[in-house]
Amino acid sequence: MPTLNEDIKYIDLKCDPQKLEFLVDLRKKVGLSQSEAARFFGMTDYGSVAAWELGKSKPLPTRRQRFIVYLLDKLLLRRSPDRFFSVWAEIMVGEWGWSPLSDEESQNAFPGQKALAPDLSWLELPFADHANGHDNDLAHLTQLLAELQSVVYRLLDK
Repeated sequence: MPTLNEDIKYIDLKCDPQKLEFLVDLRKKVGLSQSEAARFFGMTDYGSVAAWELGKSKPLPTRRQRFIVYLLDKLLLRRSPDRFFSVWAEIMVGEWGWSPLSDEESQNAFPGQKALAPDLSWLELPFADHANGHDNDLAHLTQLLAELQSVVYRLLDK
């Protein structure tokens, strides 16, 4: 069983507590205490949950699958796929540094629905090719920006 000390080892003080406040609000809205959330994650002490919510530490990536279930079923985001994906992108990826949801995770979370999370894996930029100068990098960036613009327009049309 994980302990408070295991989670404290994974400290990153770069988390924005204001962004994490959304998780706190969701937890409170469904009437879940920090102690109950801690028990859901198999911890005996609510201190880790409090530290996550304050941005003083972040959960270990080994809690990823449990967090998906927590968001979907404990915080009731299964009813709101857009909000679920937004929380994942803003907090789990943006603040905690976890990887985006895989297609399989998305399909498991929302079976039978078209993939809701846009595939942005093509945004990974290559290292600069110094042998050929930066012209190739500039051309690649221009192409990526055009593709990103296309994705944004498609998302706005939904």
